[in-house]
Amino acid sequence: MGTDLIQGFLEFSRLQELFDPSDLILVAVSGGKDSMALADCLIRIGQPMVVAHCNFGLRAGESDEEERFVNDYFANRSIPVRTRTFPTREYAESQGISIEMAARDLRYEWFEEVRRDLSCSVIAVGHHADDSIETSLINLIRGTGLRGLSGIRPRAGYVVRPLLFASREQIRTYINSRNIPFREDSSNRDVSIIRNRIRHVVIPILESMNPGIRSVITEEQACFAKAQHLIDNYVKVYDQKVIRADDGTINIPFTGILNSEFPEIILFEMLRPYGFHGKIIPVILRSLQGSSGKTFLSRTHQLLIDRDSILVYFPGAKSDYRYYLDPADPGSMEEAGFEAELHTAGPFVPSADPWCAWLDFDALEFPLVVRPWQAGDYFVPLGMNHKKKVSDFFIDSKISRLTKSQTPVVLSGGQIAWIPGHRIDHRSRITDATTNVLILRKL
Repeated sequence: MGTDLIQGFLEFSRLQELFDPSDLILVAVSGGKDSMALADCLIRIGQPMVVAHCNFGLRAGESDEEERFVNDYFANRSIPVRTRTFPTREYAESQGISIEMAARDLRYEWFEEVRRDLSCSVIAVGHHADDSIETSLINLIRGTGLRGLSGIRPRAGYVVRPLLFASREQIRTYINSRNIPFREDSSNRDVSIIRNRIRHVVIPILESMNPGIRSVITEEQACFAKAQHLIDNYVKVYDQKVIRADDGTINIPFTGILNSEFPEIILFEMLRPYGFHGKIIPVILRSLQGSSGKTFLSRTHQLLIDRDSILVYFPGAKSDYRYYLDPADPGSMEEAGFEAELHTAGPFVPSADPWCAWLDFDALEFPLVVRPWQAGDYFVPLGMNHKKKVSDFFIDSKISRLTKSQTPVVLSGGQIAWIPGHRIDHRSRITDATTNVLILRKL
């Protein structure tokens, strides 16, 4: 099995043109099976390499033990190791993102720093075929289009994935046959994390219905990737007409789009980088055929329909927008980039997603108002019993200037009920006495 994996590793890397034999490679090693198998393959073919290990400080002594393991293992083989410890939880809170997303952002930003510093040709990571399958299913749930259904690419910029041809079982067999030590990440068993839930719950159910489901998904991924390539070439014709101003405004003429055969697909591809996707795309498309002046809000950008063009820019930089949210009126929710659910039966367990707010429905005044945050705004952050200026909250949370400029607030009866991506107001929280919950989600 060891020979088979090495042969596949060499053939896949050569076919995908991931690296040359003389390249210095930065190898991301967590200490788990996948990254240890990747490093071992590179060692066995004599590839020049440097190991990079991230300590996210999320599992107390376990994280430190993994760092010591990686350092000792590769030091004994005279392979240089770079390590970095990150304040992951603090970063996630300051940016209003999940722990998983924070860890991803931190590690890839640091990997690129090290790659440039050491003049490495590429950054090799241990993603394999099962990771790609899980990613496709996650993207299917989130609604990311064909691009997301295509799975993980063998190369993305300087990041390469030489094990993407292999299954998790093949890697496990290789590790065992070579007696390669590794460390098991206990968080991999936490099914509250969506990837783990897909891995340990969803895929086994699918396999009970079709034992060959993994092969089926892999084959479909290849089809999706080819279809996406066709779409990219199709959309490129329209993208060439886009005007990008120095102030960051994107001007997209839409007359040609409306006259095209697939206007919704073109809009999705052109607006996706600015946070507009899913249910909002057909709404925007319908609005293009009406009067100008209609506006829409994503997590990061605002969109304005202006005569025969779509203008996309950072919210707050161009206008003092104001949206009115009425859960009984889906149209009002869609324009502002929100969706709502009303739950009247418990148990109520709030989501940890900072872009999803669980609010006491009966404590709210409708319609809710969405507008940019303003100097002088204050709220009572969840868990506190006193008012705090929003500006001070951003400073204490180390929110970047760019993020602040893009941040809206949701008001109920004139007072802030939620700062999407960051914190709800303590007065709007659900309690033991709550009987009706409004789940408000920023798309």
